[in-house]
Amino acid sequence: MNGQLMTYWGRTMLTALQGHNQMDSMTNWFQRMCQDMTRMNSSLFQLWGMPAVPAPQGDMPHQWEQAWEPFLQMQQLCLQWIGMAPNRESAAQAEKIAHLEEKVQEQARTIQQLQGLMNKSGAGNNELINQFQKLIDQQSRQFQQFTTNVGEYLKGSAAKAATPKQS
Repeated sequence: MNGQLMTYWGRTMLTALQGHNQMDSMTNWFQRMCQDMTRMNSSLFQLWGMPAVPAPQGDMPHQWEQAWEPFLQMQQLCLQWIGMAPNRESAAQAEKIAHLEEKVQEQARTIQQLQGLMNKSGAGNNELINQFQKLIDQQSRQFQQFTTNVGEYLKGSAAKAATPKQS
């Protein structure tokens, strides 16, 4: 029994050591991946002319989050640039446009209501317009009569001047 117990504990310790080696390998791999992702992010940000994101500092889970967030931002920008992902700013602008269109429709309804009120009160305006038209017609007739009288006067003056004076 002693031999089997020792074999069991030996295998357990070897398995734990192998697991620890695997964890060390995964940790090293993860660190290299974070460093590569940080370099790739800084290259892409530099390519797009944006300020570089500082290198992640701190423990591993936070390094992953710090490296992942800029990568997602850059990926979103690239997808928006080629038209495969919706642009959040465009969505905000579309929302503003929709709000402005509603406002325009509301103002158009207000204008129609005001025009309706003006048309209802238009009876008084029509009477004013008719009186103004009568005044213009009357002044037109007076001007025509004046020009006719001036023309007759000038004809009469010309006829008197044309007749010889008898002495």
